[in-house]
Parts: sequence; structure tokens; C-alpha cells
Amino acid sequence: MISQLVGAITKDTLAARSRKGLPKGYLAPVHSYVEKVDDQTFVDDLSAILELLAENTSVIAAAARLEREKNSFFLAILDALPQVRGYASKETNLGQYLTSIEKVGSQYQQILVREMQTLLLQATNTDSAIVQIATEVDTSELDITSLPGIPQVKVNKSLIGGVRVFHDGNVRDDSWRARLTQILSAVTNV
Repeated sequence: MISQLVGAITKDTLAARSRKGLPKGYLAPVHSYVEKVDDQTFVDDLSAILELLAENTSVIAAAARLEREKNSFFLAILDALPQVRGYASKETNLGQYLTSIEKVGSQYQQILVREMQTLLLQATNTDSAIVQIATEVDTSELDITSLPGIPQVKVNKSLIGGVRVFHDGNVRDDSWRARLTQILSAVTNV
């Protein structure tokens, strides 16, 4: 799935280069890359990505190498990954791909998020936070932009309310369940 995502961004970038620009609202790091990159770097960067895609080589398996080689296009894709979930234009290959994933169901969306997290971890050693909330909400209502990586939101009804965040082996538990447990523990120890 992540290779198809990278392929869609690559197609959009190739088309944009010939048209001199990506549509307004496209992933900001990729948009900036297209506007600023010189011709030779563009050819070199995209050649490496196209070679991977043509060979059906996993982008995840090649992530550390591409990052080590400082492939500017790949680095722009990595920077853009947190914005992918919010991208909705159906005019681009990326938008059409994301729409197809949305149509087949939430399980596929979760797999894509997990693969984006894995790609980021393999390339930059950046772990993504997992956020647990008590009830289903539209993720656009949650401000998770300050969390590292590509945060994943999961529902855990046992929290009763509030939020629990897992990141880099640490837990920040601001759930009502944790607060009740602290209160009950304090009362029973008196």
C-alpha cells in the first residue's frame, strides 16, 4: 500500500513538473520540492524512486538507503506523510488512491497508516504516537499535530473519558479511568 502511495505522489510530481506546478492544497513539502528543485536533482531523485517502483521493491525496505543518500524527493515525501490523511482532492493520483482506500473500508485505512508509520520509523527512526480516546470522534476534531510521527487514534471505551498517549515506550494517561483509579487508591490507603 505504501508503494502505491509513493507511486501516486510520484505520478503527480512528474505531471506537475511538465505543467510547472502542483494543484493548490497539495502536500506542502512535495509542493515546495517541485517548485525549488533543479532539473538534474529532479531526474536523479525520481529515477531512484521509479527504479524501486518498477522493480516492485518495497519502499519500506529501501527507506534507510534513500534517507542516507539524501534523496530530496523521498525526504519531501517523508515530511508530507502526516498531511496525507487530510488530503482530499480527487483531481490528483494521490487523491484518487486515497479515495479508493477509503471506499474499501477503515481496515485498509488503518493498514495504510501503519505502513506510513513503519516507513517513517525505518527511514528516520521516528516513532509515531498512539492516542487512545473513549469514544468515536472525527479525527479532524482532535489536535494531534504536535505529536511526533503519524499519530494513530484508537477508541478504548474503558477509558470512560479523556485520553491516553503512548509514545517511545512512555504512557501519558489523562483518562478519567486513571483519575478514578488514583482517587480510589488514595481513599483505600487512608
